[in-house]
Amino acid sequence: MTPAGRDFRLKLAILAVTALTGGALALAAGLRFPWTDGIAPLAIVATLGPCAAFYQRRHADAFVGTLLAVIQLLLFTACFTVLMYSVAALGAPLCDDALIRIDVALGIHVPDIAAWAKQRPVLNLVITLAYDSVLPQTLLLVLLLGFSGDRQPLEQFVLRFMVALLITAAIFSVAPAAGPFAVYGLEMNPTQAAYLSQLEQLRDGTMTSVSLADTEGLVTFPSFHTAWAILLAVAVWHRKRLFPFFAAINALVIVGTLTTGWHYVIDVLAGAALAAATIAATNRLRPWLEEELRMES
Repeated sequence: MTPAGRDFRLKLAILAVTALTGGALALAAGLRFPWTDGIAPLAIVATLGPCAAFYQRRHADAFVGTLLAVIQLLLFTACFTVLMYSVAALGAPLCDDALIRIDVALGIHVPDIAAWAKQRPVLNLVITLAYDSVLPQTLLLVLLLGFSGDRQPLEQFVLRFMVALLITAAIFSVAPAAGPFAVYGLEMNPTQAAYLSQLEQLRDGTMTSVSLADTEGLVTFPSFHTAWAILLAVAVWHRKRLFPFFAAINALVIVGTLTTGWHYVIDVLAGAALAAATIAATNRLRPWLEEELRMES
């Protein structure tokens, strides 16, 4: 494990770009984020950072890798949230009509899928629980790969997560959408109601103060849940005992993007394409990232 290596420096650069871009857009959009929101993540980093440095000197590479992954994901998620809300406040025209036309061309109607799932309450509950599991899965993945010393797959997952989210934000800036549940008038759960309220207030300028503690995922196209699910499963492709579990639960996550009414079918296809492109790009980058380590060994 080399905290000052190319992988670490690249992620540091991504964090800096995300933070600076999000901050600049927030100023341009007139959004305010309470400075107190930064206390908790910075306190965690202030605790874990010295721990990582301490154990690095003792060559506890697996533990150091785990701590670094947690720090990177925590900081990036906070910076990305600022960026996402700032992009939403730009108010680009919603593209739901175009997404619906594509779904119609594909011959798939999301309300029919949601209605089918609702008629099967047990299955619907299982799918919904799976859909909501991506964050706990991510923590589990980091711990499993980190503490087992699976450095390269863990580093790849974190990098892919960052890259895929930044591409998602770029697309969101020009093609925001409300989502099927909003357009078709499907029954909303509390999370969807909060999401729709925040999206509308950001777009009409009535929401000018945002607390990170109350934020929601605002992106529907492409479906980041789909990309996230694929990245989670691919991260354990090489682990024969883990992969079937992650593959099964994340297949349900992808199904849940439709049964919950969160996404159009084209969102899901775009999310899968996003994951594939991110994996291909980071695979090509990996030899360069590993070269420094090979030179040191």
